[in-house]
Amino acid sequence: MNQKAPVSIITDGDSSMKFTIEKEFPNAHHRLCAWHLIYNATCNIGKPQFTSMFKKYMLGDYEIDWKEAQADLTSVNGKPSMQTCFEQLERSTANVYTLSIFYMFQQILVRAASMKVINMTQIGSYVIYSVGLDRTTNEMWRVFFCDIEMEFNCSCMRVESFGIPCEHTVCVLVHKDIDELPRSLVLPR
Repeated sequence: MNQKAPVSIITDGDSSMKFTIEKEFPNAHHRLCAWHLIYNATCNIGKPQFTSMFKKYMLGDYEIDWKEAQADLTSVNGKPSMQTCFEQLERSTANVYTLSIFYMFQQILVRAASMKVINMTQIGSYVIYSVGLDRTTNEMWRVFFCDIEMEFNCSCMRVESFGIPCEHTVCVLVHKDIDELPRSLVLPR
């Protein structure tokens, strides 16, 4: 960096990193990354409605600059083939996503086939699903579902990071016999 100190440093908030940054780069602004801010709000506050509003306000100024007209044209002219056992859900996503996003989501559908709901807990209008791999329960993810708003949030936070639902959320959709992607899982362009 030609002996220039960074102006800002974004990390996960690790205390040893914070200490080192303060020591080595005293004039740098140390901030948490957006993913960790949302993750902390999800874990510490535990109210999906708050997390949803927090995320909306925090990420509201960001816009993805990708060639929308070209992506729409390609999607209209191309017909994807269905490749998973969740054909109805797969078909509904093909109607919602552009072709390139649909192909990324198709891989998530394939991974969802190896997941299962291990446990579920009802807390008011929310249900917390524990989802793990079908073969082992060593690693589990939590999917929060609000029946009133048809809103899903997963502890992996893939939808917040990449804009498409994760295999854990898809597993819950399949478990609940939902064969159409809820609007809450489709981020606006």
